[in-house]
Amino acid sequence: MEVNGKPAKVELMIVPADGRVAAKLEFDLAPNEFRQFNSLLKSLGTTYNARVTMRVVSGEGRITAYASVIDAVTQDPTCIQAQ
Repeated sequence: MEVNGKPAKVELMIVPADGRVAAKLEFDLAPNEFRQFNSLLKSLGTTYNARVTMRVVSGEGRITAYASVIDAVTQDPTCIQAQ
């Protein structure tokens, strides 16, 4: 989500435990826009300890992010705050 009312170009990277970039995506966020990506890590199969990074690569916008994980057995969601 863009949080200060200015546009931003954002880079999102998925990095598994081996340190190699598995996926990289750039997208634009309009001022105050919220964007949701469903099943972001699903394409990696069974992955342990992957890291998702996001950063503003251009524009004056500022971003915040979070993730949620759905337990495959109980369907209980868990929110993962950005660090």
